[in-house]
Amino acid sequence: MRNLTIMAVLVLIGAVMPVNADYSFPSANLLVDDHPQAMELDVSTVPAGDYASFVLTVDWSAVEGSPFAEEAMWTLECSGLPVLLIDSRFNTVFQDDDSSLTWSGVFTQTYTGGSLTLRAAQQFQGSSANWENITLTIIEGTVPPAMPPAAVELGQIASGITTGCDTLTSNGVAWFSFSTDAVTTGDCDTLRIDTLGSILTEGIYGDGNDTEIALYDATGLFIGTNDDIDQLGGELLSMLAFGADEGLAPTSRDLPAGTYYLAVAGFDAGFGFVRV
Repeated sequence: MRNLTIMAVLVLIGAVMPVNADYSFPSANLLVDDHPQAMELDVSTVPAGDYASFVLTVDWSAVEGSPFAEEAMWTLECSGLPVLLIDSRFNTVFQDDDSSLTWSGVFTQTYTGGSLTLRAAQQFQGSSANWENITLTIIEGTVPPAMPPAAVELGQIASGITTGCDTLTSNGVAWFSFSTDAVTTGDCDTLRIDTLGSILTEGIYGDGNDTEIALYDATGLFIGTNDDIDQLGGELLSMLAFGADEGLAPTSRDLPAGTYYLAVAGFDAGFGFVRV
């Protein structure tokens, strides 16, 4: 078993603002909870061309479960592929609790046509919010190569425990990078990524040791995220598991060989992505 343990860290990442020609889909409304809500977009009137970036705006308001605007997450599927187009490129999103939210950035892959499905969710368990006047604007252009963030390099993950450690200095995100062989259930192999052992200051990051993590591949494609290992049980640290996780983590699936980037933050970060 491979076990990757990360102590909390922080680096602020800026958003990318598109400036070229654009197409805006008609606005729509959704009641959004902690399960992804799907909205099919009408692509029949999208002009033919290449689209590389986006702006998404939402009029947000709380409904139940004490949601926060920064816990609003979304992703965009193209022709049923859940990670072909996504608010990613290592761009994390921090929102104030305002009624108007805006995300902007570049796609992980140039959009040239095909069905589009917007999936939205609130990150916190049992919470819901009204997303009104949802407007997605896609911007003409070609997606540039991914530019990975500056990260603490952990190297190749082998059997045993690999630990990385840094210090959170402000309300942002810190990055770690690592490489791994394929992790598969069939080989009875496990890779666990967690923040167990983190010590965060109470009152600054939620109730103290309260972290959030998100994983990306080397191109910026979103892999998965976790807020609390067991929120109802009071375990507010974070874990992602791949391969044969023996039911010890909130999510588990196989992970291909490659290089990955892990974003780590204190509560309440909201990475702008729908959970796997």
